[in-house]
Amino acid sequence: MANPPTRLPQFFSVADIAHHVGVSTRTIKRWIKHGDLHAHRLGRQLRIAEDDVDAFIASRRR
Repeated sequence: MANPPTRLPQFFSVADIAHHVGVSTRTIKRWIKHGDLHAHRLGRQLRIAEDDVDAFIASRRR
């Protein structure tokens, strides 16, 4: 029996996440710097995985 194909994570830019959440890119970068939001450096760019965004938003809900 073959394994089902795995889904590759989708990555977003800092600007994409800022627009989605409704804050500035500076705020997103501050959250990353403080360790609140996990990001990956790909070359010279920061990318945030969809799962990390979902986890961050879930942790901020009351």
